[in-house]
Amino acid sequence: MLHPESLIKKSEGWQFSSEADLEDFVWNNLKTLFGLIPLKRQYIVQNDCCDILALSDSGQLTIIELKNVEDRYVV
Repeated sequence: MLHPESLIKKSEGWQFSSEADLEDFVWNNLKTLFGLIPLKRQYIVQNDCCDILALSDSGQLTIIELKNVEDRYVV
């Protein structure tokens, strides 16, 4: 469940108060949002950490990296 304190009103819209709050929301709604089955959070792969590891209904592995703020280096 999304707690009201998890969101902050900004001039350009709404933002999660932290990346952890965003991750909680996406994790708890992964099937509804993307049709994915959650597997693991904060999974370490070759000394890097991915936020969410999930599986599609067809068995395809999906890595999700979340950003709560705009990152100019992300395509």
